[in-house]
Amino acid sequence: MATPVHVGIVGHEEGNEEDPFVIVGPFLDQPILKGPISGPRREDLQITSALFALAYSGTSTSPVGVCAGDDPPDRFIHLGGREWGVELTELTMPDIRQELADVRRFARNLQKLLLEHSGDYQHLLGKSINLAKLDSPLPRKQDPLLAEIAEALKEGRGFSGQDMDLGQGPPQKLNMKGIYGGHGGFHVIVNPGQPLGDPGSIMVSAHGNYQIHASEAIEALAKRIDEKDKECNELLIITCGLVDNYGYTCPADEYIMRLLAMTAERGKSVFPRPPKHIKGILVHQWHTQILYHWERDADVPWAASV
Repeated sequence: MATPVHVGIVGHEEGNEEDPFVIVGPFLDQPILKGPISGPRREDLQITSALFALAYSGTSTSPVGVCAGDDPPDRFIHLGGREWGVELTELTMPDIRQELADVRRFARNLQKLLLEHSGDYQHLLGKSINLAKLDSPLPRKQDPLLAEIAEALKEGRGFSGQDMDLGQGPPQKLNMKGIYGGHGGFHVIVNPGQPLGDPGSIMVSAHGNYQIHASEAIEALAKRIDEKDKECNELLIITCGLVDNYGYTCPADEYIMRLLAMTAERGKSVFPRPPKHIKGILVHQWHTQILYHWERDADVPWAASV
């Protein structure tokens, strides 16, 4: 299983230290799992990850059994003679996720185009190409832009940092190696090497700078809880960073969880208002041990903190 590489900036606005933000920066857009991944398999990945995080934290009780639900709920959890209906959902920022999906899809299409005509791009083999999204929107018809960038990349311009001697410290002036400039809403740059170390391939990633505040993450969490607060759902598992149907994760989701963690570290609850029907909530980051839980009382299949 590949491990995603993300870069983000954490900060706060002057006078608003209680509401930090994260700027989602560049990332290497590679699948975590091989797709396609069916809906039931994604749900299996979600609940097994949450139960593993519970076991890792030492708050779970065992043995716990899981079986299919009636949709709703998505699953049932069994412990002893007790059964709980479990609803599974994801926590994300839909607007940011959609914008990221568009630019990531463009990058994947460009990568496919370059590899299909790799004879024209021998100078790019073993390199990674970064498309930095500018403020202008992507065109609705993207084939002409794909062709424009592909044509520009036929010219070998080296890679960023090439021929730079850093032995005497940062240079006073940067050269233009690997810089292809602006093309239809993207700034294009070629970087040396690949994190996956494949000298016979070309990696293309695209990103945009998106800002998320902690208050937005908390409100998004509250909205998901409200939407799932039904009598049939006794337990709610909310996941950040779950793989999509193609095996990719959304970098913004990881930073939502980071903002929730920062809130908890300041001694504040990440659950702004209690639900009416749900007895217990797990919020976790998929494929990690990062987990937060809330419960109304001790009637949950984990060690309650109430």
